[in-house]
Amino acid sequence: MNPKQFLAALRHLGWSQRRAAVELDVEQSSVYRWAHGKRAIPGPVAVALKTRIALDSCRKALEGQ
Repeated sequence: MNPKQFLAALRHLGWSQRRAAVELDVEQSSVYRWAHGKRAIPGPVAVALKTRIALDSCRKALEGQ
């Protein structure tokens, strides 16, 4: 996951960088560094975001039935 994809994931989830830090249980400075390409986004963080997006999609689909 690159910074552009990371920020798109946060937007999709409606998360600010502060909320992402809370949800991912990391320091807010880490989220800032990932978002600005200062540090590589760890694999587990990418998986967590993709999983959360998938769960939200499933929830929305089920609510629409």
